Amino acid sequence: MSYLRGLVICSCLLLIALGLSAQEPPAYAFTDLGRVEDSGSEAKAVNTNGVAVGSIGYNSQGTIRERAFYYSGGVRGFDFDAGSAPNMKSGALAVDDAGCAVGWTQNTDGAPVYFEMFKAADSCPHNDTIFGANLGGVNSTAYGVNNGGLMVGVSKTDSDLYHACSLAFDSTTMSDLGVLPGGSSSAAMDVNDEGVIVGYSDTESVVQTATRWDSGVPTDLGAFPGSAAGTQSYALAVNNAEDPQIVGWSYGSAAGGQQHGCVWQNGLMEDLGTLAGGDTSEAWDVNDLGEVVGWARTADYHVHAVLWDATGTIIDLNTVEGIPSGWILAKAEGINNSGQIVGRGVYDGSDRAFLITPILFQDGFENGSFDGWTDVVP
Repeated sequence: MSYLRGLVICSCLLLIALGLSAQEPPAYAFTDLGRVEDSGSEAKAVNTNGVAVGSIGYNSQGTIRERAFYYSGGVRGFDFDAGSAPNMKSGALAVDDAGCAVGWTQNTDGAPVYFEMFKAADSCPHNDTIFGANLGGVNSTAYGVNNGGLMVGVSKTDSDLYHACSLAFDSTTMSDLGVLPGGSSSAAMDVNDEGVIVGYSDTESVVQTATRWDSGVPTDLGAFPGSAAGTQSYALAVNNAEDPQIVGWSYGSAAGGQQHGCVWQNGLMEDLGTLAGGDTSEAWDVNDLGEVVGWARTADYHVHAVLWDATGTIIDLNTVEGIPSGWILAKAEGINNSGQIVGRGVYDGSDRAFLITPILFQDGFENGSFDGWTDVVP
């Protein structure tokens, strides 16, 4: 029995034991991570303890700038330099289970962009730190982090090319992960706890192709079977399954020439498909249970946040119980092993970060909303 099939069977038995239908999507408690005065906000990742991170637009001395934020224990706060550098810009793109957030920071407008790590929860054992390491060029960004303190992302080299890279929390020396044969640029988007890194690289024949790095060696994951040479694909996340599942999206003839969310596992590639009547989708994250989140286009060309459950069934998150009236969930970007999902929605005409939490029991949140989080203003 495969690892994934075993998880699916166990999940179904659990649902039956709870008296729930395996075909019925869960209800959710909804948390609005934005605020009226934000100039837009977006949540990018959520860890096993429900710590969410992302970025907001805020007014800094009359200029709208982007600032990394975290939501932890009912408090929304901001990266550590909030008070001392009003022109600072930053974004949080990933968070480990200890609550250490990673992303990018820029001290002033027009300055170089560097890897950043900051405390998103008191459980993070590291001091508030900005990492200025790079591969010899200017500009670097951390896109992913594992629970061993390894960050991955992209940095410019001294040849002015962008390369996938890695950097440990306790190091100032960045490693160049290189490119596929014939390529010149690459980017690392995620890393699991075993050190499997995923992202994309160009080659002589394709602009970008989904790529996996094992012990620093890149492997081309390719596009949908039967696709023409040069078809683009992107790997965006990897889980901790025994045989890791890698998710992203690809163009290809199998998808009617459109981009579809997909999963790579054990040398095989699966098309996750789209919403009924829609033609495009992207997969952005996957948890250890094989649940995938992203977005898909509807029949009327709107973009909706979606969940592909462990059986591969696609669920429009705007149709589940608990989403407040007036909200459109446009993009799901992170999911943890408890099924909590974060992303970007639209409310009252503006982009707003959200967190939704599955409700399996009657726990006092029957109306599908969490209220009263405290805001620490930058």
